[in-house]
Amino acid sequence: CGFGQGSYTVRFNGAAVAGAEFGADESKLIGLCGNNPEPPSPVSAPSRSPIIMPSGPPITPNECGAGKAKMEITIVFDSYAEETTWDLVNTCGMSSVQKSGGPYSVAGGTEVIKVCLPENQQYKFTIKDLENDGICCGFGQG
Repeated sequence: CGFGQGSYTVRFNGAAVAGAEFGADESKLIGLCGNNPEPPSPVSAPSRSPIIMPSGPPITPNECGAGKAKMEITIVFDSYAEETTWDLVNTCGMSSVQKSGGPYSVAGGTEVIKVCLPENQQYKFTIKDLENDGICCGFGQG
């Protein structure tokens, strides 16, 4: 982590699902193929605890439309933005690249990528540093 300070975050339908500083590369799986719901949690006795409602801004309709999920990728570059690339692959069935980016040219800048993707799919997000020294720490605040 000696060649720059940077990071990335990935949000899927508003929830943070990946992000960090990284070394040579990092990959994260996001979502599930098909209509595979999360496994049911064990049934327990009813609780007498009060129900706490979430606070914050109201939930807005999905800006991507029916059957779509919003993914937002934010990358904060170090002084060597030209070393950063990424791709987003749909891993359901025949793997296919949905979106990719880089290399970039704005050292120390921030790139925000927003994309609408089919729901009920699994995606693999991979971010790479071409010099294998990562974006974190020594050559610029990213």
